[in-house]
Amino acid sequence: MSIRFGPSSSRTVIIHNTKFVQELYNNQKALDRPDLPFFELITPHGAGIGSRPYDKIWMLHTRIVKLALHKVCQNSLSEKVMETFEVLFNRLNEKGNGPQDIAIDLKLASLDITSSICYGFHDDDWTSDQMNLLLKDHDKAMSGLSPFNPINIFPFIKNLPVRLVKEIKDITQRRDELNQRIYDRHVENYTGEVHDVMDIIVDVMENGYNTSHITDSQKKQMDLKSLFMTLTCLSMAGIDNMQSIMQWSVLVLGKHSSVAEKIFMELQQTVAMDTSVTTESRQHLPYTEACVYEILRVSSITGLGVPHITREDIQVGGYKITKGTQIFTNIWHIHNNSHNWTDHEAVKPERFLDSNGQLKLKSDEIFKNYLPFGLGKRTCTGEVIILNVLFLFVSNLVRTQTIKIDNHISELIGNCDMSHKPPAYKVTLNPRVCQF
Repeated sequence: MSIRFGPSSSRTVIIHNTKFVQELYNNQKALDRPDLPFFELITPHGAGIGSRPYDKIWMLHTRIVKLALHKVCQNSLSEKVMETFEVLFNRLNEKGNGPQDIAIDLKLASLDITSSICYGFHDDDWTSDQMNLLLKDHDKAMSGLSPFNPINIFPFIKNLPVRLVKEIKDITQRRDELNQRIYDRHVENYTGEVHDVMDIIVDVMENGYNTSHITDSQKKQMDLKSLFMTLTCLSMAGIDNMQSIMQWSVLVLGKHSSVAEKIFMELQQTVAMDTSVTTESRQHLPYTEACVYEILRVSSITGLGVPHITREDIQVGGYKITKGTQIFTNIWHIHNNSHNWTDHEAVKPERFLDSNGQLKLKSDEIFKNYLPFGLGKRTCTGEVIILNVLFLFVSNLVRTQTIKIDNHISELIGNCDMSHKPPAYKVTLNPRVCQF
């Protein structure tokens, strides 16, 4: 079935079937990203992993980033995240006990965590000029990813001396200067240990990386500025996705107090009374981990996923998809329909646990239709970070706070723009009288 909307020459396919998604996203001819005029302004030195085609440079950049994130998780992630959450929870408690909108607080927390993971800096003062400017620049840059941004509708605008273009060029210049300053500082202090993504970039530039399998022209794309672009992509996606999933977590736990209390009981039985929960606790807290999985299913923050485009004509499920077709995956539908999930409208972390109360293996049938990080050869690079940060947020929030959502939110139905965001809400957070 096809539907035509207006006088457009572009073709778009939206896939709702997991089998077709798997077939499609394991096909190298369907893994590129659509061209977006805005990218020419925000990434003038070459595309990062978020926007570049599926090629050997993308693979190399992705391996470097995954190596960095793995080492961050090993060496310093819990410490970085808990520094931020200490500031966050103190900030929220200082606001008082009444209902409050905490969206901006969670965005600042996401900015701080992402900055710490990517660049190695943490700011205790969330009202500082630096934090405000970083947040403002991030929001402006993210707005350019929308297909409805004027630059993407009328590409010629990017060549005109108009305010919008000047703002984006100023943001790009500030970002490039910041990247260079942080890089120079890391070069001076680098000891061989990796504590953030910039450390791995320093290591690659100083010690090299195995590039024997790529051409000389491709090697030129492995310069410092191209790695900065990949770091920028990682940072932008991290801030936006982390904020969204933390907002969903508060909403889900506040609307389903029985789930929050089960997490609290598990924490009481497992974690020492006077310590924060760390990533090392994950294997001992299966119900909490299952709650993380369920929040990701219910929220489906990527909505229609990140668009792909076909570089050649392909066949999927017997259907022909022509070259240059944009493809979206309806992840929200896959996660929220009765064919794939029993009681799909209910919040049931237990669905991810086996008969012994332990997490089901990833080979279990339930994970066949579970795609919070995509599927195939081009899945979310930051999956390991999101899973760990969300676990730390959920466990330490429930450990220290009781959560109550205002009554006007009756269903967990969000709003879609670039991602699936939760409805606006106010929450009352009260410190637990006895934190164990």
